[in-house]
Amino acid sequence: MKKLQLLLSLALLSAACLLHAEPVALFYLTSGPDSIRSFLAHSRQIDLLVPTWYQVDENGLVTGAPDATVLKRAGEDKVPVMPILAMFNKKGFHVLASNANAQSIMNQAMIRECKLHGYTGFQFDFENVDWTDRDLLTAVVKVSADALHKAGLQLTIATVPNAPGFPGAGGFAKWIYTDWRGAYDIEALAKSVDLLCLMNLRPEHALDDAGSCCRLGLDGRESQLRAQDSTQGKAFARHSRVWIPLVCGRADTGCGDGRG
Repeated sequence: MKKLQLLLSLALLSAACLLHAEPVALFYLTSGPDSIRSFLAHSRQIDLLVPTWYQVDENGLVTGAPDATVLKRAGEDKVPVMPILAMFNKKGFHVLASNANAQSIMNQAMIRECKLHGYTGFQFDFENVDWTDRDLLTAVVKVSADALHKAGLQLTIATVPNAPGFPGAGGFAKWIYTDWRGAYDIEALAKSVDLLCLMNLRPEHALDDAGSCCRLGLDGRESQLRAQDSTQGKAFARHSRVWIPLVCGRADTGCGDGRG
């Protein structure tokens, strides 16, 4: 079977959070041709398209643009589009989060792009954030959520499970806390955003055969239970970045890598 590297999520939303609503399929679309072809083939089976089209720098400058073919199909099939706004720069995020003017520039740009292209909002994907910037990240999310909500738009965020809330023993446990988990205050973030997603990452940093997908997934269940109390009925989702085969809007988002 041909292997397709996609960013795809079936976010199986908790019945407790969604009051028994049907599961929602989020499709994380990359700029790769395989990912685009998969979306075009299965667009009617997707509830929310989350494409990786935008980045932001430390000065709040937002760069990126939609794929015209993808945006046209999403419009034809009435698939809501909520692009990712990404930053993976530790020092850059600290500068951005410490500068109110830069954040204002970023927020104005997101609102502009939503109005230009009909997006429902944006999803933050801020990774490699230092654990000491935890409160800064929470504050940035709140300010941006307030700005987008005022404009009638939504803000969501991709996070990772943060349980147990402190580092364990060993170098890997320290790294994954200081550079990964420690920056996300799940309960505080859930108070601001419209949707909070947990990323279960495949085994680039695996400790065993199960890989980090399983390892983070176990912690994710603990975080999900804690977050439900603070979302006040908001959606709380989990997704995995995995290797998967071409599928009709469905994928195994467990620990299997789908390579067959």
